[in-house]
Amino acid sequence: MTLVDDVLGWIQADFAGGFPDNLERINRDDSNKLDGGIRSRKQDLARSNLVGVGSVRTNPTAVGTEYEHKQDAILSCRIEALHEDQRGHIADGDAFEALVRNVRLAILAHRKYPTTSTPATYHTVLIENERNDSKNYRDFYQYSFDIRFRGYDDLS
Repeated sequence: MTLVDDVLGWIQADFAGGFPDNLERINRDDSNKLDGGIRSRKQDLARSNLVGVGSVRTNPTAVGTEYEHKQDAILSCRIEALHEDQRGHIADGDAFEALVRNVRLAILAHRKYPTTSTPATYHTVLIENERNDSKNYRDFYQYSFDIRFRGYDDLS
């Protein structure tokens, strides 16, 4: 498992009110399932809302003279939805904001000493670089942000 799998699991397990049937989780690092095998974005968004998570970079920095490294890992998260008028699942901007808020809260529930499947020990999870691109479209909603994991990795 990877940090991407961990975050997608958190979203499913800790989504407020239970994980909705009309939300699909996408591992954007899996080349066989890149963006869920999307042929047409509109067709997929008519089937379900999407939350995709992918790796951006890992930045290890040596600490002292031993084998310990400060570790920052950054993931990218993108939430997309289509308005009901276009056969989507979002009634209005408020409904999309609620979806975004619940995804963020599911991630932030693990912000202190998150349990991950990686060898690194992380002490903090932060959400950064938030961007709402929904205003650029009339019937398409998109929100993206970075997820930063801070911690240490002992390579000994």
